[in-house]
Amino acid sequence: MMQETPPHWLFAELPSPRLSYIVQTVLGAHWQVVHDMQTFIQAEGVKLNYSAITISTTCWQITPHSLLFEKGIHAQQIVLEEKQGLPVFFGNDDALGFDVLAASFYLLARYEEYLPFTEDAFGRFPVQESLAYRGNFLLLPLIQLWQQQLKERLQQLFPEVVFPPQHFQFIPSFDIDIAYKYHYRGLWHNLSVFFKSLLIGQWEDFIEAANVLAGKQRDPFDVFPQLLATLQEKQLPAQFFFLVALHNKGVDKNINPYVKGMQQLIHRISTLHQTGIHLSVQSHHAHVLNNAEAELDILTRITQKNIQANRFHYLHFQLPQQYEQLLALGITADYSMGYSTVNGFRASYANPFLWYNLLQEKITNLTVYPFCWMDTACIFQQKLSPENAYTQLQQLVHITQQVGGYCTPVWHNHCLSTEKKHLPWLMAFTNFMAQQQLT
Repeated sequence: MMQETPPHWLFAELPSPRLSYIVQTVLGAHWQVVHDMQTFIQAEGVKLNYSAITISTTCWQITPHSLLFEKGIHAQQIVLEEKQGLPVFFGNDDALGFDVLAASFYLLARYEEYLPFTEDAFGRFPVQESLAYRGNFLLLPLIQLWQQQLKERLQQLFPEVVFPPQHFQFIPSFDIDIAYKYHYRGLWHNLSVFFKSLLIGQWEDFIEAANVLAGKQRDPFDVFPQLLATLQEKQLPAQFFFLVALHNKGVDKNINPYVKGMQQLIHRISTLHQTGIHLSVQSHHAHVLNNAEAELDILTRITQKNIQANRFHYLHFQLPQQYEQLLALGITADYSMGYSTVNGFRASYANPFLWYNLLQEKITNLTVYPFCWMDTACIFQQKLSPENAYTQLQQLVHITQQVGGYCTPVWHNHCLSTEKKHLPWLMAFTNFMAQQQLT
């Protein structure tokens, strides 16, 4: 029988939902936050004094920044420094040199995304405005590296200190925006491909389309048998997200979800791996909010499962609006916490965490699963070669292993296609997966 961890104690002068949240997330549920000094003094075991008061008991002290005791959202003065080899902010004169709890909360709650910012072309929070990008620590799960340093310091006073167990997990995920290049795309779409290829002299595309539609060649986007075989061979769990927008509009260009062949693909994959909704960009505009419900309903009916996970198409979301929308839909897991232009840790964290709604000042039951690498960011935004892209992924795997986190890369089937331009990316994916010991 597993022995229960004895309570650890944290003293704070005032109660704070922000403090309770970050203590639970970073330190663990076995930490008890107390506000009575005598209770803290008389308690036995690991103690952390989160106040500016000197207390006559053996404890570690962190002099708090005001952030965790504030209400509302205000611009914060951020001064980045380097201490113990890592970037820090909210500095103080303590042994650790900064308020690790307030700094962790600022990053994890995505405080900066509630402040005024200039949207990118798709209405998103741009990576260039993030502290992690400007401070050059986007590629680090910084909160967990701070967490390790805090644990080492606490162990000097309390060798028995316990932090949440960390177990590395590699969980590949796949966004299925356009399942097939030719199949199930409709007569007019394929005719336009034929005529366009003829008009501009793209003979390879013309021959490819003709061969696929004649049954002489596999659809180049249909790499699903290979993906599924690789996952089975490596015994890896995976997440698949299907775009099932009811109307082709803007960047939402998926195959009609009512087409039988598309439904068969979704159902087959959902019997093997966790399947989530890839909510369309058009689904959360104010005048079409019912589109999200309709998309969720059709995926539920196709899979015959209760859909609990989402990743927003094009990572098109803003806080808190779209996360509140997910909760209203009954979705309890989101996989959108990353950037589509540059790879790295958007929340500076490599583990799942509960979303804290800053406007309502409360912990929600929406679990956020961050990702740190996306193939389209490498191909279309950073213009990396397959070799350099997978070198970066390997580095992210390594740092995630060091902190015992989740590594959840994102791939798209149309970027792993057998098209001539993407074949090197398919080969790089295959080689990467074959060489990894990821379980």
